[in-house]
Amino acid sequence: MKVNIQKLLPYFGAIAIMLLVNVVYFLPQFQGKVPEMGDIVQYRGMSKEAADYLDKTGEETLWTNSMFGGMPTYQISASNPSNLLKHVQHGLFLGLDRPAGYFFFGMLSMFILMSVFGANVWISMLSALLFGLCTNHFILFEAGHSSKIMTIFTAPLLIAGLVLLNKKSYLYGAALFTLGAGLNLYANHPQMTYYLAMALVFYVGVEIILAAKKSEWAHIGKLMGIYLLGSALALGASWSKISATIDYTKDTMRGTPILTTKGDGGEAKKGEGLEYDYAMAWSNNSIDILSSFVPYAAGGSSGQWVEKNSKLARQLNQNKAFQAPTYWGGLPFTSGPAYLGILAIFLAVLGFFTIRHWIKWWLLGAVLLTFILSMGKNFAVINDLFFNYLPYFNRFRTPNSVLSVTTLFIPIMAGLGLHGLMSMSKEERASQLRSLYMATGNLV
Repeated sequence: MKVNIQKLLPYFGAIAIMLLVNVVYFLPQFQGKVPEMGDIVQYRGMSKEAADYLDKTGEETLWTNSMFGGMPTYQISASNPSNLLKHVQHGLFLGLDRPAGYFFFGMLSMFILMSVFGANVWISMLSALLFGLCTNHFILFEAGHSSKIMTIFTAPLLIAGLVLLNKKSYLYGAALFTLGAGLNLYANHPQMTYYLAMALVFYVGVEIILAAKKSEWAHIGKLMGIYLLGSALALGASWSKISATIDYTKDTMRGTPILTTKGDGGEAKKGEGLEYDYAMAWSNNSIDILSSFVPYAAGGSSGQWVEKNSKLARQLNQNKAFQAPTYWGGLPFTSGPAYLGILAIFLAVLGFFTIRHWIKWWLLGAVLLTFILSMGKNFAVINDLFFNYLPYFNRFRTPNSVLSVTTLFIPIMAGLGLHGLMSMSKEERASQLRSLYMATGNLV
């Protein structure tokens, strides 16, 4: 097959720009500086006993006494040397360490997805930048939630595979779907994978229904076969850790309780899963949802650095920078709002008017679903049903964390919206200016 290098040059150029953005933004990383991430600091303490044992004996222990009176290490420090996906992931990072490697990979994943959708190289790059530079990702990284970030950053590859499969590009679609699913599971954040699957099941379902209406039974058969085989391969690559986690879950607070307490209704907790109040503690309220669109609508973080020359510092007679709780939303505490970005929101609203494909309804539905899920007990009419009846849903806590998945759908909608506008004729584009005005009015 003859490769047209000239046609590929813009793609190489866009990838180079994304790489440059990450190098410049994360320049301190290349100067030897390392951010202090809360969960990583705790991880060092949790894994020290196992690390000391490895240094002393050269063998890896699968048990540590330094957490909860004793627990397995395979979710803390134990490595998984037989999983070759780590080498694939390292290659997609271009050999860069975190955070630059993480964020470049996230941008590359979104760039591939938007290219698969048919957007031109520069629109694809814009969506990739909007996705990678979303505020929520930096908050997650600062907190040390590396597995959560990687689960979100691998999702565009998985979706790209689904899109190619629906376009009947079976070979490339199967490869991307399997790779994306494998890397997603390798990232090892079941909660984010679960939320993502909740949204994707509707996309897959609609595509199968549309194919059935056209009597494309052979196509449906191929899709189902690839879904099953690709999922099995992805699951198999990380099965040693996944199966051990499932087994261990039975002996944790997510399993069936050994000791029970009387609830308000006078009945003890029954069955598996977390206690409702504990699982729903981090539930967004309406002002927290608003902060996804309006920065600082619910304030900043629970421990935000305040400059010494700020109005607050002067009122408190502070002559140096200090930390203060500037958040006043409904969560117990937070590192900051899951702000989606004004440009991404603007283009996403525009996209609702310019996209001429049913996928806009799926994207809108996915965003609404994640907002509802993030409200937890504050939108109990839906979330209580999921908690009580949806399999494994009650194993998860911090409902507001689902907004990490929302950051995936907004840039897709934004890119497809801009692509739809640019694909129109001059006459059509002129008539669509009304959509632009409406998008502007909704955000002002």
